[in-house]
Amino acid sequence: MIRSFLVTFFIVGLMFSSHAHARLLVLSSGGDKLYQRFVVGLNTEIKESVGLVEVLAVSNLSDTINLDEYDAIVVAGVGAAKWLADKKIEKAHVVYTLLPQNSFAWLEQNSKLVGFDQHTLYLDQPPDRYVRLVKQALPKLKSLGLVFGDVSGVHAEAVRAAATEKGLGLVEAFVSPKVKLVSALKPVLRDSEALLLLPDPYFYNRRTAQGVLLSSVRFKRPLIAYSESYVKAGALMAIFSTPEQMGKQTAEMVNCIIDKCRKHPDEKTYPKYFSVKVNKFVARQLGFEIKSAEELERLIR
Repeated sequence: MIRSFLVTFFIVGLMFSSHAHARLLVLSSGGDKLYQRFVVGLNTEIKESVGLVEVLAVSNLSDTINLDEYDAIVVAGVGAAKWLADKKIEKAHVVYTLLPQNSFAWLEQNSKLVGFDQHTLYLDQPPDRYVRLVKQALPKLKSLGLVFGDVSGVHAEAVRAAATEKGLGLVEAFVSPKVKLVSALKPVLRDSEALLLLPDPYFYNRRTAQGVLLSSVRFKRPLIAYSESYVKAGALMAIFSTPEQMGKQTAEMVNCIIDKCRKHPDEKTYPKYFSVKVNKFVARQLGFEIKSAEELERLIR
């Protein structure tokens, strides 16, 4: 299945040009639907100056591959980044993408980033974008709850600054791994009007999602989340970047590197393309009148 997908993209999905000579390798952590959608997004934006694009899952690669045959390497996902960590790359530009900011920080702290010219597109939204969503969707809201830990705490200061700038009170709590999440949520939910969930695999995951959602229902507090799946499960709304959007921006970064554009891509950047999802049923249940997802996206941009 994975090999079939990769071969298809290698043969028919990507571009050749008689005058182009640059080679791009896309290393994906897997071949599932998420990475397929990412490659589709990349395909829509990659320029003809990239003469050959090869897409490979790291599970199908041997250590004998010559990575310096490529002008640029896109590293999609944590698994691909870890596979590449002990490889020697002298020439290729490396673009890391689909990486949570905390995963990138771990790679950076442990000297596991490769390539002489590195660029990173975080999977996370910029923290102030969550606050802008809240203010546009719920303009009468006066206070916002935030429960964070060591991982999500990297965004807490930025959320705090954005909330202060927008005149929004922040009810926050730091939670250590030894404390039960639901117990920590209760006072925050009690003293705030809504709860913001930031990406944190130790707190907000499949095991804890039901408890978080049930707690919000008991306190009649809406959840503002970071993934479409949370909205489907009962959060009021979420802001996130789709795999296609991540692929499009990654392609723009590669194009700029290959073509040596005037404004070189930032070394580390957040997604500029994003989507909003609203759960209209939950909005009605809680008595909120909320603009459409499309309107919210436009206003936030």
